[in-house]
Amino acid sequence: MAESPLSSLVGKLDRYHTLDAAEQRAIERLPITIKNTRRGQDIIREGDNCNFSCMIMEGFAFRYSMVESGKRQIMAFCLPGDIPDLQSMALDKMDHSLGTLRPCKVAEIPHKAIRDLFEEQPRLAEVLWRETLIDAAAFRKWLM
Repeated sequence: MAESPLSSLVGKLDRYHTLDAAEQRAIERLPITIKNTRRGQDIIREGDNCNFSCMIMEGFAFRYSMVESGKRQIMAFCLPGDIPDLQSMALDKMDHSLGTLRPCKVAEIPHKAIRDLFEEQPRLAEVLWRETLIDAAAFRKWLM
């Protein structure tokens, strides 16, 4: 059987949460649009109103904001399996940007599909929420 484009997400989540077969299949069935990006390209810009979240499939990306001097302040690095903008489901507009350090392959997952996933597999809402909280904790450590 061919590997799912979302298998890196399943693998990442399964390391800490032991997903059952139904949860794994539900994630792998999420509808996605795959985008290829160049090095130095923005995936999402601060101020965008997004109806999807991105999972990094290949490459390396980073979360950043622009500072007054016009330079970027990097807040986090993003690896394959990461969904660095999952919190955009609760935001009217993105409060930071996502850019690429290297060419990336990105899976765009519609927010509606993620919400439907949470209704079908409620424990996955908790699992993904925990991942978002881990990202926030790492961000706080960066600030220190």
